[in-house]
Amino acid sequence: MVGPNWDKPAEPEEKLRPAGTLQRNPPNNDKPPTYLFKIIIVGDETVGKTSFLRRFTDDTFSPQYSATIGVDFAVKVVETAKNEVVKLQVWDTAGQERFRSMTSSYYRGGHGVVLMFDVTKRPSFLHLSNWLTQIQSFSNDDTTIVLVGNKADEDEGREVGTDEALKFAHENDLQYFEASAKDDVNIVNAMEALCTANIERVQRLRAQKKENGLNDSVKVSPQRQTKQQGPPPVRRPSVEGPPPVRRPSVEGPPPARRVSVINLSDYSTSKPKKSKCC
Repeated sequence: MVGPNWDKPAEPEEKLRPAGTLQRNPPNNDKPPTYLFKIIIVGDETVGKTSFLRRFTDDTFSPQYSATIGVDFAVKVVETAKNEVVKLQVWDTAGQERFRSMTSSYYRGGHGVVLMFDVTKRPSFLHLSNWLTQIQSFSNDDTTIVLVGNKADEDEGREVGTDEALKFAHENDLQYFEASAKDDVNIVNAMEALCTANIERVQRLRAQKKENGLNDSVKVSPQRQTKQQGPPPVRRPSVEGPPPVRRPSVEGPPPARRVSVINLSDYSTSKPKKSKCC
């Protein structure tokens, strides 16, 4: 088995087993969750992503292949060994090339990624670098990634060895699990690794906030923080004198209207005298 000790090859006599302390069906299912994490499953088509999801959420397996169109979504409430209830939102993405642009949008806000390949199909293993580049481009820097080699129950048709997969995981700082959705092997272990890594990250952030004197229970957006101020200033009316009296303008008498005097003598009506002829 390749599981938590991902950097150590499995012993030949060690058998695959559905071990794990994470309870898929906790008795206290009505208990409010302590953590909420978003998990995305990515990889080439037909590697068994949907079977992995169904085995983890419903504990069922169907040998019939059904291609995922776009994305599939499921919610699972689990409980850790420390009785911490965790609510997982698991997104099963399509592996076809035409859905790659749609898949990249679901990395945002994700807390963990299951990067899956089929141990019986070498091309799915060779494409891991492309998937890893896409994950690193669109996800957060602190997103936890686990590498899962699915269909480990098919020993005869195996095309990717354990050592080769471990080498890739070691070079990219990933945890590696060889799983089987058919036999329910290492499904819980892989999801438990994601939960544990994210719980530890949240606890570290809370410890840092506590050291810095920040209250973790109250989260205030920086834009909504208000400064403590005293009472509002009293609005006092402006002190001014009485309004100025509007006085009429003092002017002299209006100018006299001059009347033109016409001398009527200049316009005599008498007929002019006839001059005497000499």
